[in-house]
Amino acid sequence: MNLEIIAQLGTYASVALYEICARYRDNPSGVTNRQPVQWWIDALSPLPAGTEKRPWRKFKFDRIQPAIDEINAQTDIEIELIEHKDGRTALAAQFQVRKKHRQISLPIEKSKIEPADTVLIARAEALSIREAKVEDLILKYGDQLVAEQLDEFEKRIERKELGPINSPAAYLRQMCAAAANAAAAEPEGASPAVQPGQLELPAVTVAAAEADRMNERYAQLRGEIEQLSDPERAALAAEAVAELQGRGLYSAVIRRRVEAGDFFFGPLRVTICRIYGQQRYGDAWAGGPDTQ
Repeated sequence: MNLEIIAQLGTYASVALYEICARYRDNPSGVTNRQPVQWWIDALSPLPAGTEKRPWRKFKFDRIQPAIDEINAQTDIEIELIEHKDGRTALAAQFQVRKKHRQISLPIEKSKIEPADTVLIARAEALSIREAKVEDLILKYGDQLVAEQLDEFEKRIERKELGPINSPAAYLRQMCAAAANAAAAEPEGASPAVQPGQLELPAVTVAAAEADRMNERYAQLRGEIEQLSDPERAALAAEAVAELQGRGLYSAVIRRRVEAGDFFFGPLRVTICRIYGQQRYGDAWAGGPDTQ
């Protein structure tokens, strides 16, 4: 198995399911072995066998379907769940496995490629994005797409009303990924229909604007959480940790941050802000206090 592919997968369930299914990519049958659903629950859970008590239906929704989506998007195979049922009850399952017709983009040794466009690198460095980060994007998406997204990035920087960008490299990477996905979804030779008088916004621009809005909302919620008492913050953190553990996302890095009293790191930050927002503002928490 290609470790560079595995490194792109973000959850235990994704890695475990890819390791199983990748063995069958050259199998003439095109399917994995048929196993009881509890076997799959044990195989795709980081907990000891028999510990995971979640019903198959919920486990499939919370763990398996996100893993399938990630494997299909990030790896060299496409998989599909096949359930074997007695009435409405799933008793066993297996996966159909297909090789992708096109090769996915993987990191390439720098000695085997032409030097990256120095103009692009200079433009990116002026935006506080390191050379290595730009080279990785150029390898994955090409000079033209990166140049186009740098244009959009510079326009975004000029819009002072949207506030600062905390991580320029991550922001540009998200823009490039959104633009590449939008281009891949558009049929070759097709031109989107725009009604007279309408202004069509690129999908990446809409996504970037929404990311800015949510970052601002999370910053507002964090400010409110920091005003809470220590016991209140500790209770929120305990709820967030329990949720991440249930989703298999509570890593050793997050655990060390929690033990150090840092509740605003990575997925823990998003989770704790969402839990507080729902408790304080209800289901419309993401819209801000004015929407309540």
